[in-house]
Amino acid sequence: MAKVQFRSLGADLASAVLMYPNVVFADSLDVYLGKRLVQIRFLGRGNTGGDAVVYVPDAKVVATGDLVVNPFPYGTGSFYGEWLATLQTLSALDTQAIVPGHGVVEHDKTYLLWLIKLLEGLRADVAASVKAGLSLEETQRKITLSEAKAESCGALEFREMCENSFENNFLVPAVERSYKELKEGPLSAED
Repeated sequence: MAKVQFRSLGADLASAVLMYPNVVFADSLDVYLGKRLVQIRFLGRGNTGGDAVVYVPDAKVVATGDLVVNPFPYGTGSFYGEWLATLQTLSALDTQAIVPGHGVVEHDKTYLLWLIKLLEGLRADVAASVKAGLSLEETQRKITLSEAKAESCGALEFREMCENSFENNFLVPAVERSYKELKEGPLSAED
């Protein structure tokens, strides 16, 4: 797929100039757009190792990138042990609108709180399997998150595609990476 996309860009790519960032930040960066304060914050690892949010305090709007994706989280290389704490920090922001990386704009914290609950349940289920001495394969068979999948995808026009994506882009990597974190400690890479 990527090769086809790159081929279609042909001449544009050939004339593209690589530009490196001239401003970087570790934890936070405040930018003023006129008199409006825009806060760029790293709240912790989650969907990726470098997730950042953009918060506009006077408008009470936060853009989350893929920390929040609707109708379910996308997390193939995610840091599940830390994602939960990052989302809890995010939920403490005074917001009236949450702009997710994918999906509809949220006008309250209902979906964010559901996502936190989903990750809490996932973590507890995987921890119970590890404590019981189950293998990764046994854990994967045991944890299906069928209720969460039904909640996420059940009413959608593209339900079947959503359920397949829930399985492959969330459930399988979530159980595997959570299991690995609980057995080996914090993960260092997104692979």
